[in-house]
Amino acid sequence: MGVATEQGLVRGHAYQVCGVRTVALGGSPWEGAFGEGTLLHLVRLRNPWRRAWTGTLGRGSAEWSRLSEQDRSKMNVAPPPDDDSEFW
Repeated sequence: MGVATEQGLVRGHAYQVCGVRTVALGGSPWEGAFGEGTLLHLVRLRNPWRRAWTGTLGRGSAEWSRLSEQDRSKMNVAPPPDDDSEFW
């Protein structure tokens, strides 16, 4: 197995792409949290080895706690499932 980055991604590891989203940040609780852009491009990955993502937007991260259920629905995003196999 390859060497893991400090966020938990493993170099040379095959991740499955499960989804992509472009999220408009203007007026959302995430506005300004990811730099000065007005759009955030997200890629949802699945790790078949179930190594937990510990970086930004990982399960339980502060970014998710900023969004209400209504915000999540409007932006069409949700936190990763509890099984550690998928992450944004």
